[in-house]
Amino acid sequence: SDQNLDLRTALTHSSPDADSAQDIRNVAAENARLVFKGRIDVPQLGQRTNADQLCRSLVLDDGAAVDAMPSLEIVADDVKCTHGATVADLDEESIFYLESRGLARADARALLIKAFC
Repeated sequence: SDQNLDLRTALTHSSPDADSAQDIRNVAAENARLVFKGRIDVPQLGQRTNADQLCRSLVLDDGAAVDAMPSLEIVADDVKCTHGATVADLDEESIFYLESRGLARADARALLIKAFC
């Protein structure tokens, strides 16, 4: 179906010793369009911040699309911050493995999608 998702996050660590962990997971099928724009800000007061931001997306059909844009803005100098994004289809070897164990292709795909989420 023609579904759209526009997900935006903004975190500001404006005090010391802050922790955050974002793990965003998307599944796009058919003609779905997904956009993720995430931002973590660590101003000077956010010393010793530990922040992680990861967006993982599955694109299941040729008509589906994902745009993932994680970002960091760091002014403090004593921080540990990471960000990243992955966009992929289901692994054919994993599907083959499940099929070789007796699962139908559709059931193997459904199981892998459920495990991803």
